[in-house]
Amino acid sequence: MITRIFKDSLYLWYMLLRKEEIHLLKLLRQFPVVGILGPRQVGKTTLAMKIIPGMKKKTIYLDLESLEDRSTLRAPELFLRQHTDKCVILDEIQFMPELFPLLRSLVDRDRKPARFLVLGSANPSIIKGASESLAGRIAYLELNPFSIADVPANIAMEKHWFRGGFPDSLLAKRDSDAQRWLDAFIKTYIERDLPLLGIGTSPQIIQRFWTMLATAHGNTWNASAFGRSLGMSDHSVNHYLDYLEGAFLVQRLKPFFVNARKRLVKSPKVYIRDSGILHRLLRISGMNELQHHIALGASWEWLCN
Repeated sequence: MITRIFKDSLYLWYMLLRKEEIHLLKLLRQFPVVGILGPRQVGKTTLAMKIIPGMKKKTIYLDLESLEDRSTLRAPELFLRQHTDKCVILDEIQFMPELFPLLRSLVDRDRKPARFLVLGSANPSIIKGASESLAGRIAYLELNPFSIADVPANIAMEKHWFRGGFPDSLLAKRDSDAQRWLDAFIKTYIERDLPLLGIGTSPQIIQRFWTMLATAHGNTWNASAFGRSLGMSDHSVNHYLDYLEGAFLVQRLKPFFVNARKRLVKSPKVYIRDSGILHRLLRISGMNELQHHIALGASWEWLCN
């Protein structure tokens, strides 16, 4: 029974990735470097593995979070030059930002399509040391948690709304399993992933800041109010918001005005990008509780966005 449930979940996950698979193959036929960006556990590696059979060239997969695979790249230029006829997949590229200048150099010497497929859990603009631009050489595909438009009819809307769109949460057997997964996800980001990106503050501050953002979900961003609550400057809280947005966990929605100048100076609204994470940060334990929670309207607004 457990095996069947796992296989059904994996099949559903693959079907939900079908649209992105088609788009990714198109990009690989055109660009020498393609990047898949998105938060951890959203399905980037699954998508990369899924398109390999549809490619016309051999592939090499390296997980840069693995010490063994990083040791393979002790002499990265020598290694990559030996495999110019293959598509090299570099997973979790943020662990070796020093590769960006090398990729640019190698691509400029040979601009064949599908030289490199890079996967990252952070926007290159916030990766410490990733100052080299691949502009004109790379196309990005952003992979997000499954939206309400992606989820098939056999998954109840309420289930998707409460658990969010991360596959391991959405496809969990029980709500309690989904909540444990989300708690572990949040804890790992706070204690490990965001510090590795260079956010430069304690996990306790990150936890408080992220929770405060959840209480402000759907409201206008007020850096001064956040700074007073945390005992820090407006510059610092804006800096933390930049990192959470760069890690694809938060989104700023800029206001729309006919006057373009107003769009630039007016404060945006802030949203937690996944409803499941939002509900865990707010410690909402079920749909019944959500229906009586003050965050109900803002949570629904983002789900339908």
